[in-house]
Amino acid sequence: MEGNLTQNRSSPRLTPRKPVTVAVQDGETSLAYGVVTNISETGACVMTDSTVGKGRIVMLRMSFYRHADLLETPARIVWSGPELDSPHGVPSAVLQGVQFTHLGDRDVSRLRDLLDSSDFVPGAVLAVTPEFEDLVSALRQDLSKLGSKLRRDTYRDTD
Repeated sequence: MEGNLTQNRSSPRLTPRKPVTVAVQDGETSLAYGVVTNISETGACVMTDSTVGKGRIVMLRMSFYRHADLLETPARIVWSGPELDSPHGVPSAVLQGVQFTHLGDRDVSRLRDLLDSSDFVPGAVLAVTPEFEDLVSALRQDLSKLGSKLRRDTYRDTD
């Protein structure tokens, strides 16, 4: 499965029971932080704190609940929804579809194992529920801290 992957609707979409956080980066620049709303072997729908831009190639760094290692993969933004307003009328999140463009065999195997676990259920989140919006709001500070940590670790690795 190594190489370019095409969006394949035969890959079942799964919804995480526990938070899967994501950092969207372009090189060393962080573009957005968010959570995965649903995922398959070929891509995911992510809710992020800012719009990245359709067609853009990015690096995703996903953190799965109770798993220490990040899953890092290049991806293409294939669609982007409108920004969703918080209860206070301030743009707070945007849904974006990403297609994984290159997963190595090891990462494909790891992703399959994660998706086969009880931490994921069949189906996709079709709408943003108040509970999900509350989760995104509660995670916003933690996502910002994760972004800061990723930036520090990235710069430390280049020294």
